[in-house]
Amino acid sequence: LYNIGRYFTSNRRTFQYLNQSIDHTIDHNTSRFFSGGDTVITADSAPSGTTFTFQNNLNDRGSFGVLGTGTGDGNATLNTFFPGATYVANAQVAGVSANYSSYPGNFFPANEAAVGFVDATNKDWHLAASSTLNNAGNDGLDVGADIDTIESAVTGCGYTGVTSGAQRATDYETE
Repeated sequence: LYNIGRYFTSNRRTFQYLNQSIDHTIDHNTSRFFSGGDTVITADSAPSGTTFTFQNNLNDRGSFGVLGTGTGDGNATLNTFFPGATYVANAQVAGVSANYSSYPGNFFPANEAAVGFVDATNKDWHLAASSTLNNAGNDGLDVGADIDTIESAVTGCGYTGVTSGAQRATDYETE
């Protein structure tokens, strides 16, 4: 999956698991939230999956980060709903690192400015050369989505302002 957006469901849940998580890998995504009540991962009813990998993603924490029914943000949810999960090389903006202590190797920028986007105001989600997330993925690539690949893929698909302006090709907001 390669996505940029405000949120992907009407309830502001970037990724939602309601039953089973069988062999899922979520790798190199970037998503942003703009209001409270949001989660990066929401889980309900313990999945019976064999593997769950969440790596190299760049997300705002929102109000709850990784949250499951009856569990707290981070360790409690991952251990309950995704036992044995790989959760590494993710950047959770405004996240609480202590909540993910069982999953070392993640990043917790204090705010959007600390991420180091080229120009978030104008929706340029490339990482600046000075960003600590450059080449910081567990695969040696930048944390988050490959913005060049997304923009190249949607060029000519009816989106305007692919490289600049009010609406960029990577600005998939669903309001």
